[in-house]
Amino acid sequence: MEINWKIIEIERLLNNNMVIKVIYSCNVKSTNFTDRKVGQITLEGDTSSEDFIPFEDLTEEIVLSWVKNMLTESGVKDIEKKIIDRLNIREDKLNNKKTENGLPWKK
Repeated sequence: MEINWKIIEIERLLNNNMVIKVIYSCNVKSTNFTDRKVGQITLEGDTSSEDFIPFEDLTEEIVLSWVKNMLTESGVKDIEKKIIDRLNIREDKLNNKKTENGLPWKK
């Protein structure tokens, strides 16, 4: 299974460029299927903090680290496991199917 976390959107305050909301997705690809979970986190910060990163200096990796820190390691693993479990069920149904629909004259 191929797992790929992405940032879909960032919401920021215009007066100070502080990020306040991040929409993310966890995308998983199996042999025959793909599935994903989309979620969001809300952030609070302080522009005077020495850890503050200006909006224009943000990278997807930095923002993904915020998301994963907010979700916690177990939360990240739980999201990935749920998607993988759904894909495994779909793969199993495909690989062990007992019936098939279709018309022999329409191939």
